[in-house]
Order: sequence, then C-alpha cells, then structure tokens
Amino acid sequence: MKKKNLFIEFVKSFFSFWGIVILILIVRWMFIEPYVIPSRSMVPTLLIHDHIVINKFSYGVRYPFLKKYIWERRSPERGDVIVFRSTEDRKFLIKRVVGLPGDRLFLDSKGQIWINNKKLYRKSVENPKQMEGFYSVSEKSLGSSYENYQFFVEVTPSRHYRVIYKNSFYKYLNTDSYRIPKGQVFVLGDNRDDSRDSRFFGTVPVENIMGRAFGIWLSCEESFFSVRLLCNPLKMRWKRLFQSIK
Repeated sequence: MKKKNLFIEFVKSFFSFWGIVILILIVRWMFIEPYVIPSRSMVPTLLIHDHIVINKFSYGVRYPFLKKYIWERRSPERGDVIVFRSTEDRKFLIKRVVGLPGDRLFLDSKGQIWINNKKLYRKSVENPKQMEGFYSVSEKSLGSSYENYQFFVEVTPSRHYRVIYKNSFYKYLNTDSYRIPKGQVFVLGDNRDDSRDSRFFGTVPVENIMGRAFGIWLSCEESFFSVRLLCNPLKMRWKRLFQSIK
C-alpha cells in the first residue's frame, strides 16, 4: 500500500512538473515571447537594455517550429514594430513596418518616406525633451547630444511614433524606388541613420515575422557582466516599466 502511494505521488509530481513546462511552451509558442533590445536602431522608441514582450498571436497561430500558419488573424499594418528573422544571417531583428505588399516606396534625400507617390505625413519636433505622450529620451540613451539630431513624429492611419535623423548629411538616407512584393514588408529602424534595415537587405517575408512588439516590462541603463538578460537593479529606468510600444 505504501509503495502504491509513493508511486501515485511520483506520477502526480511528474505530471505537475511537465504540465507547467508544457504550459510555458504553449504560451511561448502561441502568445508571447521576450526579447531584449541590443542596439540603438530603434531609438527613441526603444532603448538598449529594454526588455520587451512580443505578441505572437497578433498575426495568427503557426504550426510549432514551422513558418506556416494554422490560422491567420490579420496582416502586419503600417507602423507595427515587429521582431523577425533576418534574411541575411537568420538573426532576430526588431524594426518598424513602413511598406506593405503592393506599395511603391522610396526615401528621398531628406529621409522623407514616399508611398504610392504620396509623402508619409511627419511633423518636426521643436523640443525633444518635452513631447506629450512620449517617454523622454536622454542624451546618454541617444548616444549623442540632442543638437546632433532632428526629431520627427510620423503618422500612419493606425498610430504615430517618433523617428530621428542626424543633422549631418548621411549617404544612406535616400533609396531607389521599391515595389514591395506580395507577402513581404519594408522595414526601417526609427533611428534612421543608425539602422541596418530594408535599405540594405531588402524586404522581409511575412513568414519570417515572429510577432508584434507591444510592451516594455523591464528596462535598465546597464546589464550585469555584459549579459543582456541580467538588468543591473541600480541602473533601472523605472519610468519605462510597463510602457506600451507605439
């Protein structure tokens, strides 16, 4: 009888442990995935050592370990911040969708985005320190003085967000005209002069997209021992915690 009870307890413990493991795997497969920002390519929206959450359910549900969808919920929208697998080296990157399938798109010499022969609306920001509705970005996070950048707010039908350009001329501002193929998107970093994006590696297949970035759950100025996953509690950016990503 005693051995039987021990066996039952073992079975309960075994399935309790693996039940939790399976539940975590299901949540990561279908719903959310963590990601840590490694560079300044999305400044001022996202800063180095921002720990964000990706909504993997935004565009649908995939088969495990495959790119094919079981169920497609919606397509990426202009302005979405997405995490995707690079077509260059298979690494995961984070950028903003600016061009959709079928769009004719290019950037002119001033960094202005043209979509289907119309300018994507943007307005200049006079004082980057005082922008209602946006997190105040320090010069340390920018990596340089405010005076070295121009701040703009770009506006799409679904959202508005900040982008920055260097004041000095930069040779990669302008691009050729692209006709975006079916099933692909054109992406840019919000830090337009410090981002390797579709201007370099071309459009991104929708099937490469992991999901849409929607929130910051942890943020710090520095990590422990150069390990991005470990935030230094003495260098926390407390005001960024639980911020939504625009």
